[in-house]
Amino acid sequence: MRALLIFSFMFCCVFSQSQSTIVMGYLTDSKSKAPLNKGTILVDKSTKGTTANKEGFYKLKFKNKEEIILHFSFVGYESISKTVNLPKGIDTIRLNVQLRTEAQIIQSINIVADRKPEKVHGNQQYSISDFEFHGNDLIFLTYEKTLKKRSSIVWVDRNQNLKGRLEIPSRVNELYCDYRNRIYALGNEHVYQLTFKRDRLGLIRLPIDDLTQF
Repeated sequence: MRALLIFSFMFCCVFSQSQSTIVMGYLTDSKSKAPLNKGTILVDKSTKGTTANKEGFYKLKFKNKEEIILHFSFVGYESISKTVNLPKGIDTIRLNVQLRTEAQIIQSINIVADRKPEKVHGNQQYSISDFEFHGNDLIFLTYEKTLKKRSSIVWVDRNQNLKGRLEIPSRVNELYCDYRNRIYALGNEHVYQLTFKRDRLGLIRLPIDDLTQF
């Protein structure tokens, strides 16, 4: 009987020392509730972490911890940190986290024409109708405030320094970037592909039917 009591006492000690707590839950978009596949969950002041699966589910296991801080992040979303208490006797803690998309703020700039247009509506400034990213630079689709509304491509760096400007032969309505990061200027009659060779801006005219089918 005494041996049984000693064995039970030792078993309880070992069990209490090896007791672990699992923190698990879902990482999702705050608006659409869509799962954030491969979202990152990191433990503060540690190399430990994991990623969410395609359903947004994650799971982490801790031993002999009283409190942890988890950092949740995903590309294009605001990161968030959560403090989690791990009380003794609790083997599972569910923690669902929602992330909000980051606000993209683009500063307004004025691009002034280097020649006087034939007719001016108010001033000689361009209007920006569309933009795309080229690496860390910005590509603007602009048009002069004239009756003819000539379209131009304007290339500026992150500090808003002008790197290139090119007038488009015909009117275009928008910019389009494909999966290979090629930028096109789309019009009702013509399509132009933008080229960047040795920091020089160029245009290649393409058949509009080919791009429409693509």
